[in-house]
Amino acid sequence: MPKVISAADFWHWSGTFYQLPDVAPSLLAWQNHCHGQVNAVLWILYLWTQDKTLPVSAYAELDVVITRSHAEDVGPIRELRMQTAKDDPQYRTLLQAELSAEQRQQALLVEQTLPHVVDGAEDITNALTVYLEWHTARHLTAAQQTEVQALLAALVTLLVNTLYTATRQVDSHD
Repeated sequence: MPKVISAADFWHWSGTFYQLPDVAPSLLAWQNHCHGQVNAVLWILYLWTQDKTLPVSAYAELDVVITRSHAEDVGPIRELRMQTAKDDPQYRTLLQAELSAEQRQQALLVEQTLPHVVDGAEDITNALTVYLEWHTARHLTAAQQTEVQALLAALVTLLVNTLYTATRQVDSHD
């Protein structure tokens, strides 16, 4: 029976994976150093868990969707939250609004890139490396790309190892 991919399942999986040790700080470091979008990486990882792949030919569509969503929704809310002191009563409200915007962004990713998804999981180390290199080539200068190579390699290693460990734990409980 084919696996059905939904925005709700993607959101739930992302929240669970993001909370695993070292995942959030590593993804945020990549986001901050490479102008990345965490949801794009989570989408590629999630698809692998569903035995699916987003082909390289669809990365431009992924980038358009996530860049537009960030500019119009996630980014402005994040900016306000980051300018607000953590002890300000508004901070928690802004954090919740940002999470809601992230959830809307994920729904857009599912809606607009799912038609490009193909059956069969590509080697996740390769898929993640190719995406991160594709992203940095479009968003960073050549000098910046060189500077972040170690960060990208460490990120791929951490995410793939965490993904394999999490998948084995889920499989052992079935």
